Amino acid sequence: MHLKNNLINTTLVILVVLFWILIIKCSENTNNDNFNDIESESGIIPVRVVEIKPEKVEWGIKVVGIIMPDKGIEILSEVGGKVLNVYFNMGDYVKKGKILIKLDDEYKRYDLIRAEAQLKSAEADLEKSELDLKRYQNLFETNDVSEYELDNVRLKRDVSRANFLTAESMYKTAKRQLDDTEIKSPFSGFISQKMVEEGNMAGIGTPIARIIDIRQVKLSVELAEKDIIYIKVGDLVKISVDVYSDEEFLGKVTAVSPEANMQTNTFPVEIKSKNTDDFKLKPGMVAKGKIITEVSENTFLLSQDVIIEKDGTHFVFLNEGDKAVKNIVEVGRTYNNMIEVKNGLSINDRVIVTGSEFLSDGVRIQVQK
Repeated sequence: MHLKNNLINTTLVILVVLFWILIIKCSENTNNDNFNDIESESGIIPVRVVEIKPEKVEWGIKVVGIIMPDKGIEILSEVGGKVLNVYFNMGDYVKKGKILIKLDDEYKRYDLIRAEAQLKSAEADLEKSELDLKRYQNLFETNDVSEYELDNVRLKRDVSRANFLTAESMYKTAKRQLDDTEIKSPFSGFISQKMVEEGNMAGIGTPIARIIDIRQVKLSVELAEKDIIYIKVGDLVKISVDVYSDEEFLGKVTAVSPEANMQTNTFPVEIKSKNTDDFKLKPGMVAKGKIITEVSENTFLLSQDVIIEKDGTHFVFLNEGDKAVKNIVEVGRTYNNMIEVKNGLSINDRVIVTGSEFLSDGVRIQVQK
């Protein structure tokens, strides 16, 4: 009895499966018949079209680089001494000539006093020697002194002049060293690093701060030889950074190296851009740029999937009346995933942009809104 029930259940399952297979086949046949009926009755293919309009295109070369300050240096101490005062903090904006560091100047002032005294003494000695020489020259003309005596006085004057020049040099050196105990900003900019604190000992050449000028920033990039031939000084550059994705910054090519980097076989190019008033462009940011090499005002662009390529020939289908007409075109460069059509199209041509895979020359179409 149990075996008989199992046999009945199995038979029912098979019948159900066969029933659904029969329904699916019938449905497919019906759909195919309907499609064939539509095709045979009308032969019209629905499509969408666009009217060709010329566009302004900025052709260029894309680059990526790190933003750097226009000027940036480490300020070094030119004399040794103890740091008495520090007049800045990291991030401060300082003007050219502002005192940043004051070093202990006690011994430098003593040196200047000694040098000033030696200079005055040498100056007085030189003045006396000049007067003596004039007097001896007058006496020589009246034969009251010999030529030998005149030469000795002239030699003394020359020695006095040499002593004066030495004393003057020592005075200027002492004064310069005293002045250098006040370390000043060489140009206006931001302090990006603070390297000393009050009480530190600074030696000659000790770095005390780094200052950067970012009123203008620069971007150093390298281009391959296939691109460098299109680049020249003055070319416009459009710059973007990820943190300001909705903003565009303008720059210019300011330098193009005539020689390739032998290690990378690329050519260095420098780009500069005026920063915003609130200094949005900061050194260290990664920037993307597009060097504009050519601007064309009347360019036809089409999506890549609209242009058909066969046996090396490119063509599109135009909407003429109620028919699709095959039209051969000459393609050019790629721009933002679009292809430049150099020849074969005119303004207001109606190009079929969907359904072209089902088209052939002269087939009837219906333009969809």
